[in-house]
Amino acid sequence: MSRIWVLVAGVTAFTVTTIGCVVLFFKPLSENDTIGAPWPAVIAVPIYMTASVVLHDWLSRAVSSSYKAAFALGAAQAILIVDLLARAERGPVTAVAGIAMLIVTWGSLGFVHAWVTRAKDRD
Repeated sequence: MSRIWVLVAGVTAFTVTTIGCVVLFFKPLSENDTIGAPWPAVIAVPIYMTASVVLHDWLSRAVSSSYKAAFALGAAQAILIVDLLARAERGPVTAVAGIAMLIVTWGSLGFVHAWVTRAKDRD
């Protein structure tokens, strides 16, 4: 089967499933949900950082590359930024700034992870 058909089938399945989930599940829940941080930023930021690094470490080992793992995770977050931009929940300047931050932060994690992993392997 041609690669294009695999991609078309994937886009179709992903689109239909996403729309169905949003319309039937997420939207009804979000209409009555309250918005508020469940914990202060001083707790939320370390939780986010730790979860991100643990996920990156796991994916790095799965794909055997710190850089590929960083790219995949950063790209996933960039897609969310594009989604926010498309839904007018983020402006273009902050979207570009956010994607630039993702490149720098995930790139730095990929670099440090690769460097420390190589240093550890030499010992």
